[in-house]
Amino acid sequence: MEYKGTRFFDKYVPLIISFIIVLLFLSAIENFDGALWHWIDAIITIFTLIMVYISYKEQQKQLELIEIYIDIEGTLCKIPVYIIRKNFTRAEIKGILRGLVKNDSYSIEYIDNPRSTFLKDVIAIQQGQKDKLIITIEPQDQCEFKDNICENQRYESK
Repeated sequence: MEYKGTRFFDKYVPLIISFIIVLLFLSAIENFDGALWHWIDAIITIFTLIMVYISYKEQQKQLELIEIYIDIEGTLCKIPVYIIRKNFTRAEIKGILRGLVKNDSYSIEYIDNPRSTFLKDVIAIQQGQKDKLIITIEPQDQCEFKDNICENQRYESK
């Protein structure tokens, strides 16, 4: 999976630089009318406002809460912990799980196996392509939770 920048500016930096070079070239022309500068100022102001709005929307997306579910034998159970998207990392997930299991160690195939989709799912969440993580607990996994984390929840069938 190749990196796809989540920032709008990653895609448009060459366009912005080209626009600045064209403006510098136009300002070097002797017959460059002052009224044209007003139009250029207006265009730059509008462009700046659009970029500020896009940056604001990206920031809002990074502050969204991500839900974590555990799939135990086909039943989805929501973990009562939320992480904001910008802090959603592999280490955070493993730390949360370590706090939920009885003896501070566990072995979950979905997380421990490098061939699983766990890291791809984490990257997809960081980039805003997914809004929740589902951790599948297989029968062979060694994971015993402290309390029944699914207690007081309505079970959702997968």
